[in-house]
Amino acid sequence: MTEILDDCTDTTQVIKAIEKAWFDQFAFWGSAPGREIYEDQFLKRVLLFAPERAQFNNVHLAQLTPENLHVKIDETIEYFRSRKLPWNWYTGSFTRPLDLGEHLQSYGFNYVGNMPSMAVELESMNENLPEPSGLTIEPVEDVETLKDWIQAGTLGFRLKRSTSELLFAIESTLGFDKDLPRQSYVGYLNGEPVATSLLLLTSGVAGLFCVSTVPNARGKGIGTAISLASLKEAHDRGYKVGVVHSSKMGYGVYRRIGFKDYCKIGIYRLSIE
Repeated sequence: MTEILDDCTDTTQVIKAIEKAWFDQFAFWGSAPGREIYEDQFLKRVLLFAPERAQFNNVHLAQLTPENLHVKIDETIEYFRSRKLPWNWYTGSFTRPLDLGEHLQSYGFNYVGNMPSMAVELESMNENLPEPSGLTIEPVEDVETLKDWIQAGTLGFRLKRSTSELLFAIESTLGFDKDLPRQSYVGYLNGEPVATSLLLLTSGVAGLFCVSTVPNARGKGIGTAISLASLKEAHDRGYKVGVVHSSKMGYGVYRRIGFKDYCKIGIYRLSIE
């Protein structure tokens, strides 16, 4: 078990945890039957067999050398090409070589952008933020609450049916055991499922993922509330640092909670041929 990170003092360790947590989220889903995870000393990849969402089929944490750079890129391209699925290659501060993104672009990858990656010390996060009346937040503990989580996430992330069905199959197969490092939450506004989050305790930090709010419930503080609920649970379990990988929409929410920028994760995508 990875030692729990005490604080954000050691920037290098925080960034390493942030980058590893991004992989761990997909690897947790990849541990479900019918999915694939591959790890060696040079890279890690996950295949969830998502037909329409490239971020669910991916490569992480590359440590390529001048001797194997082109061989490993060629092998990885062939691996995903043979499955005819969209996929992303993620880069970070500790990716090697440092100019891997340039090499990927020379192979025809499109640079999608940088994802802000953030951390907060849970002792100092801002918990005094307004919460809308009529909001309740419940842990996902059975198939019925999972269905609500999927319903809200489908609207919040604008998922296609195939992706929603894939996530339901994965999550329901992994189950709801209290000993799992994952705990999901669903937010209800006046009884209707409107928000989601997923807490993954991994790499010595509390990873906050899958935060979404349905379009007609945005701007009310619901995303903030469900994020805080997840992070408070992590704190109660003894975790000291929370990390998140932010979309443009969620960035302001995380800043209000107290998250600070530590690094960016680069996203490169190769079109299906």
